[in-house]
Amino acid sequence: MKKRTFWHRVQEAMRDQNIKPTQKAAAKMAGIAQPSVAKWAKGGMPAMETATLLATKLQVCTEWLLTEQGQKRPIDAEASYLLDAF
Repeated sequence: MKKRTFWHRVQEAMRDQNIKPTQKAAAKMAGIAQPSVAKWAKGGMPAMETATLLATKLQVCTEWLLTEQGQKRPIDAEASYLLDAF
């Protein structure tokens, strides 16, 4: 099985938000140039600041976006409070 790249996860998160998963759309969302996003499609990685910004805008965890480890979605404050109660 081929390992999924950062770009694959960005595309998945964009689809989850009903955003067409194009390099142009990702670049606009991240505030960077499209050629930078093209590097992700070739296996490159973004700067941490860019990854964090994208994760926030796409409502996913930065760790998941970068590594596909951990939770995909952050636990919201209410759910966290309920979990702490148990």
